[in-house]
Amino acid sequence: MSLDDGIKHLIDRIAELESKSPSPIIVEIAGGSGSGKTTRVLAKLKEKFQDRALLISIDDYYLGASHFKGRKINFDHPDSVDLDLLREHLRLLKTGKRIEKPIYSFETAETIGNERVDPKRIIIIEGIFTLNEKVTREGDLRVFVDVSAHGRIIRRLIRDVKRPCFFSNPSTSMQYMTNVVEPMYVAHIAPTKHNADFIIENDYDPYKEAANTDILEMQRKYRADIDSETLRTAGANRLLGAHQTDHYYAPQDGSFEGTKELLRIRKENNKTILTYKGPRKPNGSAIERYKFEFEIDDKTEQGVASIYSLKPKTITKNRTLYCYKGIVFSVDTDVHKTEKDNEKELGNFIEVTIPQSKDDIQALSELLDALKIKQSAMVLKSYDEM
Repeated sequence: MSLDDGIKHLIDRIAELESKSPSPIIVEIAGGSGSGKTTRVLAKLKEKFQDRALLISIDDYYLGASHFKGRKINFDHPDSVDLDLLREHLRLLKTGKRIEKPIYSFETAETIGNERVDPKRIIIIEGIFTLNEKVTREGDLRVFVDVSAHGRIIRRLIRDVKRPCFFSNPSTSMQYMTNVVEPMYVAHIAPTKHNADFIIENDYDPYKEAANTDILEMQRKYRADIDSETLRTAGANRLLGAHQTDHYYAPQDGSFEGTKELLRIRKENNKTILTYKGPRKPNGSAIERYKFEFEIDDKTEQGVASIYSLKPKTITKNRTLYCYKGIVFSVDTDVHKTEKDNEKELGNFIEVTIPQSKDDIQALSELLDALKIKQSAMVLKSYDEM
């Protein structure tokens, strides 16, 4: 069921169980990383039940990095969590007894102490392994929050990029998600869906959530055959140039056909750059989309290819960056599109990121005049759409 319907149904079921049971009731909420267990579902339960509910995160039962030494496990493997202790604690709470709950620190990757926790009428435990066979039978109500692989990856990537203490760079985060998190989800978390009493669908909504990238790109593209002498005469300074080859990827469920999201891996000189762009915002004067991009290595690229399907189209071009009165723009020449072995010449273009200040807007207008580029030459399509 949908997120809103699922939360309403969950609240109603909890209230029903609470009214019938003299003992504390246990609600188990599971789902993959990035499914919205904490931010969407648990947040609503906190708001509804407030002090009547005890909230426990399975994260506090992690065994710590020292436990992993010499063992082929990771933080997304069920053996990384002390599920036996969790099961014992749930049983104690169910009978009205106090527990000594561990406190786990993500900064030290170890347990740093314990805290006394008294039971309440409603005990809510959430985490990726909550419906594991070792603990699922302790629950009175079991829920799985479901989301697509693409949704899990993009949500977690945005979260980890904003939380750099976890990963040294975005590429490391992406590599971990594609090479560790997703395989572990398929092997150990998705199978626990069958233990759920019902499933809540909370898939990634790119029309709303892409804005969490915090980078809004606004571009204009113009068809133009401009030589270097014209640019020099206009007063544009050359910065650098590169040959670019762009490959496009999409989820296997075909969802990009509806949302027009973009996932691209660009080869530029000796660099490989991954770019994600959300759906295009309605804007008749520019190509406006939220985005993030970062450099990746070969292992990260292989991880992306293991999750996403390579689309049968490639864009190649020669790109040279210029600067004119503080505005950086690109001159793209010999732009070609190859799709299903059919090559198409797209032509030559100038691409400009729309400036924000009045001075920059005036400089952009002067640049277009100096290069004799008319507004009718503007193209509101990306190269892969041409």
